[in-house]
Amino acid sequence: MLTVEIELSCFEIIAVRGVRRVAWYVAEEERWVPVASTLGARVENRDSSPGVVWRRQIFLSIAPGTKLMRIESRPDKTRTSDPVVYLWKRERGARQDVVRSYFRVGSAGGLERIDVSSPE
Repeated sequence: MLTVEIELSCFEIIAVRGVRRVAWYVAEEERWVPVASTLGARVENRDSSPGVVWRRQIFLSIAPGTKLMRIESRPDKTRTSDPVVYLWKRERGARQDVVRSYFRVGSAGGLERIDVSSPE
């Protein structure tokens, strides 16, 4: 089976009003599996720079046509930064906007975006 080498970056960084995270998943049969857990994945931890909690580069040999999902969570832009309002709110956890993007691995190893409304 023909495979191509791809490199993906997963990370968590400190952002205005909270934390931003990016994670990648690969479609395996009927489920989504973290790319670092796939057979043959090579994970390299990267040095953290200021504002970076952790960063990993994941290298995969993967078949063209394989579907990937990128999940990015970032602080809610509408959240107030006024500490007094924060103290009076019942909900104290940092609210996050979550964006899922779907891709297919191209024959040359590039990622091709799949229409979000129909990831299958």
